[in-house]
Amino acid sequence: MLTADPDCAQWVLRHHELPKTDFVGIPSTFKDTLGQHLVIVNGDVWKRQRSAINSGFTTESYKSYFDSFNLIIDKCLTKLSELPEGTDVDISPYLSRFTLDLLGKSIFHYDFNTLNNGRNEYYDAYRTIINGGGPFNQLLVEVIPGWSHLPFFGPRKFYDACQTMIRLFKRVIEEHQKEGNFNDVLDKLLQYQAVENKLSEVELYSNIWAFFAAGHETTANALAWAFAELADKEGLQERLYEHVLEEFPSGTPSVEAVLRPPAFLDGFVKENLRHHPPVSIIPTRRTARDLLCGEQVIPAGTRVGVDVWAIHHNPRYWEDPEVFDPERFLPERRKGKHRFCYLPFGLGPRQCIGNEFSEIEQRLFLVKFLREFKVLPPVNQPKVNLNELPNFGAPFPVHVRLQRRK
Repeated sequence: MLTADPDCAQWVLRHHELPKTDFVGIPSTFKDTLGQHLVIVNGDVWKRQRSAINSGFTTESYKSYFDSFNLIIDKCLTKLSELPEGTDVDISPYLSRFTLDLLGKSIFHYDFNTLNNGRNEYYDAYRTIINGGGPFNQLLVEVIPGWSHLPFFGPRKFYDACQTMIRLFKRVIEEHQKEGNFNDVLDKLLQYQAVENKLSEVELYSNIWAFFAAGHETTANALAWAFAELADKEGLQERLYEHVLEEFPSGTPSVEAVLRPPAFLDGFVKENLRHHPPVSIIPTRRTARDLLCGEQVIPAGTRVGVDVWAIHHNPRYWEDPEVFDPERFLPERRKGKHRFCYLPFGLGPRQCIGNEFSEIEQRLFLVKFLREFKVLPPVNQPKVNLNELPNFGAPFPVHVRLQRRK
């Protein structure tokens, strides 16, 4: 069952008798190695993991990450400046590498260095896991014990990919411990495991995986959509550029300015997330018993999800929903609007813990990028279909041309 009603969405996302269910088709290989993380687990296990991580996503934490944000953004802009001007370029791989490097440097204090090195065995392993080995292999993994260990290409490749990621995470932990205490997310996890003995090794690796995957992919996709919108709307881009010059005349915003952004910049980021939510359907919950949602009885055992894309594009809740209008997020225009009309990161107790991290990253990147570059539509490659339904985990080409501002 899917709901596209804000009242019902509020009920689903806040009800304590609607625990999360396993994602359909996840192989047991993944569940046993990297699948015991904050996004999936329930009850006391979720509370325990959440308490270990919470302090890594506070205002003080974001301030401590700010130098890393600026360092990696500047590194990305240098890479983009090296591209031949006036030629079509797929911006998506650069954004994916940028967000991964920024994530690693800030919350793990580890430089994945993918902006310089591009693809490697870890990135390939990551993509294998995200793609799931294909639907047929997923089915066989679930119904045949030991299938993932057999020497066939699909399941064996998936199993090896999980082991490759664990090797990477062990290296990240070793270097982190060698260099000292950084008061970042990984530090919180390691402290909780060592001092409190409340995280198993599988839970530790699983949560590193969750941040590694969701923490960079969703932001990279959001920025890719932002590039597509800017290339398509020259007037909007110039207005945002003038706004950036006016609000941040010194060039680099202070951390306070990014935490409390000016309205039009914040509105652009939010409108982009409304148009192109990083997760178009919030993963399902399952009713623990017969429950009543309004006048509708939901039988026990029913899977219930929230159709975010449908809510974000429903004219009952948004005036002219297909129009890209950052000003719809001005305080005076949002007054009286149902809180659960806008769900790019979910809401309720299971809201994405990294929502502020992602928005801060997007704002700071856009401010620094727009001062140096203008985004133009491609000439020899197709434009992005701006009405396409977003698909988490599937990189898509976003061809644009970049022009240096004089």
